[in-house]
Amino acid sequence: MLAREGVRVVVHGRSEERAQAVAAEIGATGGRAATALGDLTVDAELEDVASAAGAVFDGIDILVDNAGGTEVEARNGWLETPAETWLDGYRQNALPAVRLAQFFAPRMRERGWGRVIQISSRHADMPDPEFGPYGAAKAALGNLTVSLARALAGSGVTANTVAASLVWTPLAATWFKQMARERGSQDAGSARSTRSRSCCASPCSASADRRTWPPPSASWPARSPTTSPEVRCAWTAARTPRSELR
Repeated sequence: MLAREGVRVVVHGRSEERAQAVAAEIGATGGRAATALGDLTVDAELEDVASAAGAVFDGIDILVDNAGGTEVEARNGWLETPAETWLDGYRQNALPAVRLAQFFAPRMRERGWGRVIQISSRHADMPDPEFGPYGAAKAALGNLTVSLARALAGSGVTANTVAASLVWTPLAATWFKQMARERGSQDAGSARSTRSRSCCASPCSASADRRTWPPPSASWPARSPTTSPEVRCAWTAARTPRSELR
């Protein structure tokens, strides 16, 4: 979407094949894209990835943080989930967002324009007992985004959380299949439909300056009402299920 609006995109991932595929798709439609590879739960790799992403197009104006996930295959009951799993959920879903914001937001503030967009989940507000660590980490993501938005207030840089409802993905498919088996069925689609009806979207937004969000799609690269740097580059931290890494 950003590429279609003329924004240069740096695609992050842990799988080179998948990241390159996304970049190639952007290039095939006339956009410009590069990749930055690494595991954001590892400090040294996160620093390398952020440095590479910031250098490739001379700066990041829009940070879309979609990195995260949960270990569906290894899920336990709430009371049986070990403390380390709760810590890992925070390290995977919340802490990278803090470090990436600390890396990119100061430059955005210097330029007088920027967007930090955190992709959260309905689990932040409507947690399931099977995914306690994930939901708690996503709730923390929303909270830290509010404090970040307040820290950036008046700078031309906003911070927002977008909480999506249930989305069918290869990672979620494992969960749907298990739900179907528990109901005596082999049809994951039926479990998906049942679960979808019980869920609703829970969008939450924390913005330091709501006047400039969302920017009108017809005018990208967008400009702030008070400042005028072009939106030159966006970087997205992509979600890649650990179980599917090569």
